[in-house]
Parts: sequence; C-alpha cells; structure tokens
Amino acid sequence: SDCGILVDVNNVYINGVNQGYDPVKFIQAIPADRIWQLHLAGHDDTVPPVVKDTHDRPVSDAVWDLFRATLRHTGPVSTNIEWDADLPAWEELFAETERTQHILDEIEAEQRGEKAAAA
Repeated sequence: SDCGILVDVNNVYINGVNQGYDPVKFIQAIPADRIWQLHLAGHDDTVPPVVKDTHDRPVSDAVWDLFRATLRHTGPVSTNIEWDADLPAWEELFAETERTQHILDEIEAEQRGEKAAAA
C-alpha cells in the first residue's frame, strides 16, 4: 500500500512482554523509512505476568528505552503521547512531552555526531 506506519511503542513493549518476544528486534524488522509516527502511553504492570495497555499513567522507563531504540532505528519522527484516564495535573502531562522532546533531541544529536564522524 506504500503508506507510512504509526508504531505504537507501548503496545510493542507490552506485546513483547506478554508474548515473549524481543520488542527491539520487532521494531528493527520494520523498514525504518516506513515508520512515520510513534505512539507512547502508560501501561499497568502491577499484576504479573500480564501487562495491560491502560493509557492511565506515565510512560514507563522500559517504554522510554524502547522509544530511544526505535529512534536510533528511524531517526526522529513525529511522536504523540496518549493519556486517556486518570488524568494528572497539567505539569505532569507537560513533563511527559518535555521528556519526549529531550529524547528526540538527544537522538538527533547522536545521529549528527555519527554522520560528522563518518564524513
């Protein structure tokens, strides 16, 4: 179909945990140029062994790590955070967007450095 793909990083992480696969390898198997947007959200991992997609809490450290790994594969792309229930104060929501931008900037700087070193 030659369309772009929105990759739900949180769902890839959750499915990897619940189904026993490596989420980094899953994402790396997707052609980087096809990934046009990323989706982040919170999940509930308080009742092992199942992780549930809840969109009602902050993005977890494990998902932030997978987000970084995804960006190293794709380069910076449009990213959104979904938070559907139990909304926190504006400051917490804004902190999530700031963290997203910080990681996007970090990866962009890493890639500029790699390109400069290769030149």
